[in-house]
Amino acid sequence: MVTIINYDRKYAEEIDKLDQEYWGICETTNVSDEIRDQDIVKLAKLEDYIVGIIHFKPIGDLIDAYHLLVKPENQGQGIGNLLMKEALKETLKNDYKTVIAHAVEFEGNINAKKILETNGFQELYRVKNYWESLYLGSYCKQCNSYQCHCGVVVYRKNL
Repeated sequence: MVTIINYDRKYAEEIDKLDQEYWGICETTNVSDEIRDQDIVKLAKLEDYIVGIIHFKPIGDLIDAYHLLVKPENQGQGIGNLLMKEALKETLKNDYKTVIAHAVEFEGNINAKKILETNGFQELYRVKNYWESLYLGSYCKQCNSYQCHCGVVVYRKNL
């Protein structure tokens, strides 16, 4: 059974490994290094293992759904949706007006579309070849290339 827990530093190495296994080593910092005290971070734990993370970063009166990641072998089990619902509950305790989220688009598929739309997010805009401009020359596991062609789809949810 999956349980949703609050982030604790003792899981830092586990979530960094989860991120690297899914995306590859393209970022300049680890996920755990980007977590600040005011962030909302929930983890999905199955037995003794972390199988998912959602990380919301406050930016003024909005909050950015910065990371949402579920291990590939655990996808399709509703874990991403559970993480999103718990993080959204937490935002209601604060004065945030809007949640934004970024999803990856590759060959017409949007990786978090179902979770975002199920939870009331609406698409705002799309940017082609977005990730290549951020991580120039880095290997992309989605494209299986050092020249990433993934786009970004930006979503918004008003609270």
